[in-house]
Amino acid sequence: PEPPLHDFFCSKLLDLVFLLDGSNKLSEAEFQVLKAFVVGTMERLHISQKRIRVALVEYHDGSHAYLGLHDRKRPSELRRVASQVRYAGSDVASTSEVLKYTLFQIFSKIDRPEAARVALLLTASQEPPRLARNL
Repeated sequence: PEPPLHDFFCSKLLDLVFLLDGSNKLSEAEFQVLKAFVVGTMERLHISQKRIRVALVEYHDGSHAYLGLHDRKRPSELRRVASQVRYAGSDVASTSEVLKYTLFQIFSKIDRPEAARVALLLTASQEPPRLARNL
């Protein structure tokens, strides 16, 4: 049998950004499942400004940061904010644009070179070919 998830932990410094697809390629119910995944993942992390910091961006035809890496909130408050992200249902969700947004508006605004930077892209959208060349 596999050991329970709570027996695993990360002792490294980590800046983690969740990128949620807000397009209509996902139904509202599927979007709720993504949010539950994000909240569940956050419950398993030791979130603090000293160790693991999290950010949350919902993207569609634009990007909206619901949580930033500098946010000084309790982990329970961060999870509450994540659970309240609204479904946009937009026709478009540009992965190339949200990745650029994450690089320039989230990661470049922090000074923690010793921390690993991870962007977790949760998407159902296919990038249009003309935009995919920019990745």
